[in-house]
Amino acid sequence: KDQMENSVASSLYRETLKTVIPSFVVCLGFIFIAFGHDGIEGAFGALLAEKDMKLGKLAQPVRVALTGGTASPGLFEVMEILGRDEVVRRLRGAVTRIGS
Repeated sequence: KDQMENSVASSLYRETLKTVIPSFVVCLGFIFIAFGHDGIEGAFGALLAEKDMKLGKLAQPVRVALTGGTASPGLFEVMEILGRDEVVRRLRGAVTRIGS
């Protein structure tokens, strides 16, 4: 199941991972308040407005990059629990793997 999920997710989200996730990592760096739900939601909102995207187009690739699957608890909560450093590490790792 995991291999199939990863394969499907990889093909569906490859372009977003390569082109949008690096911008999202930059947005995360601008969260000056505690790395929590409100700041994460604000970073998502800013990038979605800038890129003229819908939430699902960004949320699903981020979810796959962070959790390895297409289903998880609430994404903002997952990010809050992982913390900024781990989120950035996983997002950068996903971009690197996709670029290879």
